[in-house]
Amino acid sequence: MAGLEPPATEIRFHDDLETCRMRLGVYWGENQGLDMCTGEAAGTMERKTMLHELAHAWIGEHIDDEQRDAFMSLRRVERWNSADDVWEDRGTEHAAEIIAWGLMDDRISLARFSPSGVEELAVAYEFLTSLPPRLRDGDVEVEIADPYVRVYGG
Repeated sequence: MAGLEPPATEIRFHDDLETCRMRLGVYWGENQGLDMCTGEAAGTMERKTMLHELAHAWIGEHIDDEQRDAFMSLRRVERWNSADDVWEDRGTEHAAEIIAWGLMDDRISLARFSPSGVEELAVAYEFLTSLPPRLRDGDVEVEIADPYVRVYGG
């Protein structure tokens, strides 16, 4: 995962979507692994889904409650993973999407997540991982002040 220690999780591959609740992939939680229901396909969406689901596992291993709360404040979301919230309003989904965005070679849109400009995403990625995101052709190189200072104000 490009500079990040891979999470210690089992990955199972399937040819059917039913195993993944009609999604391309699902991370079931700590010690439960993740299922990828992409068959042999390896396009941009399949790669992004794999990184997204692995990011959930990585977050569970590396992000503590204080960091999680600060990240939610940075992203302006109220809750981490409430079933009462739509997918786009869950902090855990912001975090997984941003990590996948920061690792992808291909440009992917996070337009349904706000804020979604390159600078905001880069700050959030660096806050979570302590690494700069991978820049793509056409991305503006962003000078990022220490993301911990920007979030914690210290």
